[in-house]
Amino acid sequence: MASTANQKFKFGLEDDLMPQMKYLGYALLLAGVLTMGTSIFAAFLFFGLAILFMFAFGSTTVEVDLASRQITFMAGIVQNRVVNYEQLDELTVHSSQVSQQLNSRGGTNTIRYTVYRGYARIDGKRELIAESRDKKSLDSQFHFLAKAAGVDWREE
Repeated sequence: MASTANQKFKFGLEDDLMPQMKYLGYALLLAGVLTMGTSIFAAFLFFGLAILFMFAFGSTTVEVDLASRQITFMAGIVQNRVVNYEQLDELTVHSSQVSQQLNSRGGTNTIRYTVYRGYARIDGKRELIAESRDKKSLDSQFHFLAKAAGVDWREE
């Protein structure tokens, strides 16, 4: 097995539930800056709402630490949960088709795209550790993680 000293890998999970909501957080942050000169109460209200929206609808980061044998799930800068493991068994990448329907007065548009999800089987359980629309970046990240951990990875 390869040396695992100080080897940490970060992956992102694309939380596409409501992507426009995280941009609302940035807009509220800007509104807070613009209203600081007129009303400090309104500015702090905007700042509070901005932080709430950015954390609630921000992306999730997964950090795999091979040295301490743990996987940390973080939403924004808040740590959600930590999974400690004994053995990393395998890495797999799954692809799935996703479609979104946009309705308007003029009609309906359907957007279709492929999402690639990367899973790690640790101690017999499967954990989602990466998600991306870009296959090449996910493949290269999994290649380095598999090489450092000394396991094989495959696509399904």
